[in-house]
Amino acid sequence: MAAAGLPEGSGQNERLPIGGVYNGTKAFIDSFSFALRNELKDTGGVTVTCLMPGATETRLFERADLLDTQIG
Repeated sequence: MAAAGLPEGSGQNERLPIGGVYNGTKAFIDSFSFALRNELKDTGGVTVTCLMPGATETRLFERADLLDTQIG
């Protein structure tokens, strides 16, 4: 059995109004994954992984015409 948390790792949304909720949720998933992994380490056959990929190159800001904004 495996459990995985997938918060995005770059933290680029900290400047947005939703940054507090976004980063708080990301920190919770990281902390919860660590605690769960620690609690289940001796049960055998269970792995818990928290994946935090970095920034991904996309054309999102170009397509949304946001290249001249604070977030673009």
